[in-house]
Amino acid sequence: MKLALFDFDGTISNQDSFLGFMKAARPFRFFWACLLLSPQIALFLLRRYPNQRLKEAFLTSLFSGCTIEETDQWAELYCREKVGTIIRPKALLEIEGYKKEGTRIVVVTASPRRFLEPWCSRMGMEILGSELELDNSGKLTGKLVGKNCRGEEKVRRIEEYLRLSDYDTISVYGDTDGDLAMLELASDGRGFYKPFRE
Repeated sequence: MKLALFDFDGTISNQDSFLGFMKAARPFRFFWACLLLSPQIALFLLRRYPNQRLKEAFLTSLFSGCTIEETDQWAELYCREKVGTIIRPKALLEIEGYKKEGTRIVVVTASPRRFLEPWCSRMGMEILGSELELDNSGKLTGKLVGKNCRGEEKVRRIEEYLRLSDYDTISVYGDTDGDLAMLELASDGRGFYKPFRE
């Protein structure tokens, strides 16, 4: 059996889906959140503010108190109307080639899984990603469950979800330092860093 693992943001897409989802779902709140969180954004760009804390700050500002049903509706709309416009054509061709071969395809992303799940499902792909925390009434808290899905956390979730020894060939695609640990899972010659660039 064959397995292909794809990062999404910057690998399959040419834009960040987390930012794209927030702008599409709640544009006015996103604008104000950017203003309010500008000091944290600046520190993050200087690598002095943790990725997960900034992500949770945005989630709290935009979605805390929203129901999971509302979030899923926004995700369905975003995936139907926006995601197709940010997909790299060469990535799409690669994915279609794997599908024809019967390769199992799993997207492994730091973006919240639910934001991209409708698109992945329509494409016949599975998805692992950061998980949104819900309170007892099914509303978003603004926090993530566990760690942000990047770096070693990507590998941990892959190994928890899949038995890698079942696969004769593992192809891995990524484009940032958050994908390097996942790229080490690739079979010889099957790790692709910053692919599909035009």
